[in-house]
Amino acid sequence: MRIVHLFGNWKWTGPAEPVLHLAEEQSDSHVLLGHCPHADLEHIVARHARERGVPHTVLRHLRKHRNPLRTPRATAEVLTHLQPHPPEVLHVHLDSDHVVARHVCRRIRPTPAVIRTVHDRQPLSRSRKRLLVECQLVVAPSPALAAKIEQDLGWPAGSVAVVETGVDLERFQSDDARAQRGRLNLGLDPDDFAWGIVARVQPHRRYELLVEAWSQMKNVPNAPKLVVLGRGTHEEELLHEPVRKAGLESLVLRPGYQEGEAYVDALAACDAALFLVPGSDVSCRAVREWMAMGKGVLGSHRPPIPELIEPGQTGQLVAEETAAIAEALVQDGAREQWRQFGVQARRTAEERFDKTRAARRMERLASMAVLAQAGRASRHLGNEQVVAAVSPGHLSLLEQWANQNDRSLEDIAAFAPRSSRDVGYDLMTLLLRTNAQQVVLEPHPEWDAPLLDELRERGIAVHVLRSTPAESPQDRWLDNLARATGAG
Repeated sequence: MRIVHLFGNWKWTGPAEPVLHLAEEQSDSHVLLGHCPHADLEHIVARHARERGVPHTVLRHLRKHRNPLRTPRATAEVLTHLQPHPPEVLHVHLDSDHVVARHVCRRIRPTPAVIRTVHDRQPLSRSRKRLLVECQLVVAPSPALAAKIEQDLGWPAGSVAVVETGVDLERFQSDDARAQRGRLNLGLDPDDFAWGIVARVQPHRRYELLVEAWSQMKNVPNAPKLVVLGRGTHEEELLHEPVRKAGLESLVLRPGYQEGEAYVDALAACDAALFLVPGSDVSCRAVREWMAMGKGVLGSHRPPIPELIEPGQTGQLVAEETAAIAEALVQDGAREQWRQFGVQARRTAEERFDKTRAARRMERLASMAVLAQAGRASRHLGNEQVVAAVSPGHLSLLEQWANQNDRSLEDIAAFAPRSSRDVGYDLMTLLLRTNAQQVVLEPHPEWDAPLLDELRERGIAVHVLRSTPAESPQDRWLDNLARATGAG
């Protein structure tokens, strides 16, 4: 399945790296990047794409911000690139990309399925709502954001898929040699306990709380140190000057922004991590990287941080107050406690943040979106043993069912019912176009008596997936259908 990503930005910020992670891991993908308008600046996303071997093209008129005057030219550029070999999927990541994709899909055949990943928590505007309801699949990097989008759009639970932002687990893996090299570079002594923070130095990141917390610990024997791995246009007044005034130069190390291996070494050098306020990346990639490095994280209660940190297992959550932060930093037995948190954090990262696993999940969701398009089911021809109609947000339920029944997801022709024009027609068509003798269904208003009769006549076994207990008459009818066909 050919997937083309539209990403109109050129800066290495927000969702840039997650987009490249997906494209890097997907077997047949291409990234169309926005133009850098500054001749004296490097196109950083394009450089990273080259270094990772990600096929990409920089388009002159594709940009981060929406501009009605530029949209026709960007659309023409995208069409020129796509028309020789139209993709099955257009994956968009910004509103400007999405507007261009909408125009492209009106003028290209066969029409690609449009997937939109929402990378920010901004309230949904009217224009964004219109874009989201038109596409075949909406994806969020966290369950809380998915639930918020569903609520804002009035969609039932499970309508928005969740794909955790992936991390390169091989790259972000600590060892003694790397940790020692990093501590040497940062000037840390062997007995120092070092807290690290990766965040731009901006007013909303609450650096003043950290300076105040370390000021309270200035006279504490063997006080921990803070390593700030970040920069910002206001770093002098927000960080450097307050640190000097408080006399914290020996406790607050400020190596600034780090890249490449120096960045990974710096993470390895720290004993634990801090993270108070998310930035433009709603998935909190910095927290994920700390956890992949085997570092426990002390975080605030701001979403989505509580979705990543399990208190008492992979770190702690703390109020955004100086006294609470200072108390958490100097607990008795902190070194061993945070070492244990780090061990569990790495396990969590391996289970949830693997970039390869994230890409495979996105490909499964993409195939579901494609099969739900009008006419796609009738053109499908496969050897799948199971047909499934499952909400994209409940893909994990289908995965659990497959594991329990010794099935591979490759054995299942699944589609997203919300995107289908006629759910019953698509279900029966896929049964005819495959070798399936089983169907896996979620409750849906369009399952009715004629469908029951036809499934019975064909001897199709029906399995019901539920995220909530059966309540309505239609739900109970579906349960009866499953019992009548000898499944469940």
